[in-house]
Amino acid sequence: MREELQNYDWHTYGLRLEDIDYTLSLVKNALEERREVVCNQRSVLEKQNPECADDIMDDVSYYSYD
Repeated sequence: MREELQNYDWHTYGLRLEDIDYTLSLVKNALEERREVVCNQRSVLEKQNPECADDIMDDVSYYSYD
C-alpha cells in the first residue's frame, strides 16, 4: 500500500452521523422514484401490449435488483 494511504487520517475526513442519514434518505428517494417509473412503464405497456407487459416488467424488475 502506498505510504500516503497508510498514514491518511481517516477519522478526520470520515462520515458523520448526518452523512449516514442523508445517504439513507437519498437511497430511499431513489428507490421510490424507481418504483414510480416501473409503475408508469407497466401502465403504458399494458395499454400497448397487454399480453407481453408482465414478461417485460419481470425482466425490468429482475435486472434492477442485481
